[in-house]
Order: sequence, then C-alpha cells, then structure tokens
Amino acid sequence: ELWWEKHPKGFVLIDKIIDIIYKYSQEYLFIVNANTYSFNLINRIQKIQRYFLNSIECGPINAENLEKIILRRHNSSGLKLKLRKNHHPNSLPLSTPRFFAAMFNYSKGNIGVSLQSWLANIYDFDGKSISVAAPKTINTEAFDKLEDEWYLLLLQFILHKRLTIEKLQKIQLENKEDIFQKIMVLKRARLIEESKTNVYNINPYMYPHIIQKLVEKEMI
Repeated sequence: ELWWEKHPKGFVLIDKIIDIIYKYSQEYLFIVNANTYSFNLINRIQKIQRYFLNSIECGPINAENLEKIILRRHNSSGLKLKLRKNHHPNSLPLSTPRFFAAMFNYSKGNIGVSLQSWLANIYDFDGKSISVAAPKTINTEAFDKLEDEWYLLLLQFILHKRLTIEKLQKIQLENKEDIFQKIMVLKRARLIEESKTNVYNINPYMYPHIIQKLVEKEMI
C-alpha cells in the first residue's frame, strides 16, 4: 500500500519490485504483503498477479481463534485475569466465550484491532491481576451523515495506508487548502489520526467499521 499511488506516475516502485521478482525469483522466494483492496485495485490496473506463484487471502479470525491468540499473549505475562462487562469496578464478570464474542463483534475479526482494544479496555491493575472490560458496541449511525466526498477520502487511506497532504493532492487532484480542510474534519471526527508530523492514517479502532461502510456503499 505504501509503495504506490493511484495516479499515472504512481507505479514506479511497483515496477521495480516486479522487475526484481522477475530477475531473481529462481534464486529467492519473495513474500509480498498487501491488504486485499489495494492488491485487487493494483492488479486491475497493472496485472502483477502473474508474477506470483499463488496468493493467500487472510480473512477475519473467528472468536475462538481470537481467544487463543490474545490469551496466549496474556498468559506470557504471568498475571491473573478478570473479564468484566464494563469499566465499573463492581461490574458483572463475563465468561470467556461471551467476552471474546463481544471482542469479535467489535473488531470484525481483525486481530490488530482486537489487540489494541484489549489494551485500551484494561481498567484496573493491582500488581497481580488485570481487569479487562468487554469493548462497547459502536453505534455507526453517525457514518450515514458523512458525505460521499469524505468516503472517497477515507477510501484513499484504505488503499494507501498512510498519506500526506502532498500525496493526497496527486491522487485527488485538488488544491492543498481544500485537502487540508477535509483532513482536519476527519481528524476532529477521530476517523483519521496524525501518526507522524503531517502523515495521516485511519484510526485503527475505526478501521473495521469504515471498511464495513465502504463495502455497504460498494466503494470497495
């Protein structure tokens, strides 16, 4: 996603990668990682799939495997664990299956989002154990109030992962001030965040919900 831009001159690095694979694939095994939406679009524009032996699509992780992955990581800490319904100190305990069902519903099976949510919902630590609340279900009705131009901008972040104002100008063919104003709106809405100075990306907690809306709108 970081090595291309959706404009006529945006395939320079992709061409170099393909050239290296073409020259040296008899000696080395190349593993290339990309999100499904970026890869499919790149492949429609420039047929790169022919240079690969195979493509493996990693789908969402189910609740059972989500539980195994997170608990295996937690158990390495040696801390006891208390799973709760919410952040209140006296909240009801949750069974492990119910907790991870809630985690799956929140993250849509995205392991990165699940791990970040796990950390964000640790609300108590007494030196020997941690208390973790189940993530709250997000009300996505507010997404319906976004205009299509905001979705087009969010789509570029899905396709390119991280973007600067300058890169967005090349892709969107808009002036710098207009792009900046739109970025600030999405940033205030916490849909995107500034990861480094003047480098923006999708808020990881919102990523699966933005994907869901873009799929509903048939934009990806």
